[in-house]
Formats: sequence, C-alpha cells, structure tokens
Amino acid sequence: MRLTLIAAAASLAFLAAPTFAQAQSAVGNWQREDGTSRIRVAPCGSNLCGTVTWTNTPRLDERNPDPALRTRSTV
Repeated sequence: MRLTLIAAAASLAFLAAPTFAQAQSAVGNWQREDGTSRIRVAPCGSNLCGTVTWTNTPRLDERNPDPALRTRSTV
C-alpha cells in the first residue's frame, strides 16, 4: 500500500513538473514580408550565415570593399 502511494505521488510530481519550450531554429529559407527577397540561413562553423538566394530586383555588389567584386550579383 505504501509503495503504491509513493509511486502515485512520484507520477503526479513528474506530470506536474514544468515543461520547457525548445527554441526554434533559424535555419531554413526565409522570405521578407514584402516578398522582395529570400534568404537561406544555414550553419556556418559555430555561427549561422545568411545567403541571398532570390530577389525581385537583382543588383550588383557595388558597396563591396573589394573593388574587384563590385560587378558581381548580390544573389
């Protein structure tokens, strides 16, 4: 009887324990709210990196600090 009571109390304590929400991952494909571009977020070493995969107004990388790369597409 006492063992049953202890088991029931342990079960209730386990069920009543708070549960913690898991953080959502940022990894995946994301689109801006206005629909003007899409970005892929993926692991990059111990960080996350974002890559523009599509844009409705393709542009050149005119502000790149390396002048040799300023004529490439931002996509």
